Amino acid sequence: MALLRRYDAEGAAFVPKYLALLEAGGTEPPPVLLGRMGLDINDPAFWQQGLVVLEELVGEAESLAAQVRPG
Repeated sequence: MALLRRYDAEGAAFVPKYLALLEAGGTEPPPVLLGRMGLDINDPAFWQQGLVVLEELVGEAESLAAQVRPG
């Protein structure tokens, strides 16, 4: 989810970095691979970005559920 947030922020410029991450597979530890993208997975702020995405999705689901009335 944190990567999705990063994509939302960077747009198309994020795609080549993400593809390079996928191409690297498990060749190096995640902190190294994501560090190449300018991300620090040891920083709690990185994970907080993902939690914000989840909070937004839950809020949207709650809003949609409130609109549904039993038939």
